[in-house]
Amino acid sequence: MENNGTVIKNIELNAPTSKVWEALTKPELIKKYFFDCESISTYEVGAPIDFVMQKDGQKIVCVTGVITLCMAEKMLAYTCFTPETEALKDKHTLVTMALIDEQNKTRLTITQGSFKEDKARYVQSNQGWNFVLEGLRKLVEVS
Repeated sequence: MENNGTVIKNIELNAPTSKVWEALTKPELIKKYFFDCESISTYEVGAPIDFVMQKDGQKIVCVTGVITLCMAEKMLAYTCFTPETEALKDKHTLVTMALIDEQNKTRLTITQGSFKEDKARYVQSNQGWNFVLEGLRKLVEVS
């Protein structure tokens, strides 16, 4: 696996950091690009974060975790795991989103790791972030 089992994604967005931050933290915006899931969190360190979708009138938690760092418009980090793997600590990863303001543009770096020897999950996350970041680009660069 590349990068010792850590997914690393960089993207330059033609949008101010405030707009990108809002798209990363507002449930109704996240739903537009993150596999139809909303994120539910207060974004306080130690608070839970759940990525929830509606299916057949029921809420389904797809991914969950705990906020480990939140610095508005600069950095967001949270643990990440599925409800089925909550007790399996070796299946937990850490997602970090770092935003850098570059004269009304934003450089966003997302890391997620470590997947250790779980190549299938690494590949799935690597592809998933490509989809998410392209959707995020379309959302924040539209207006």
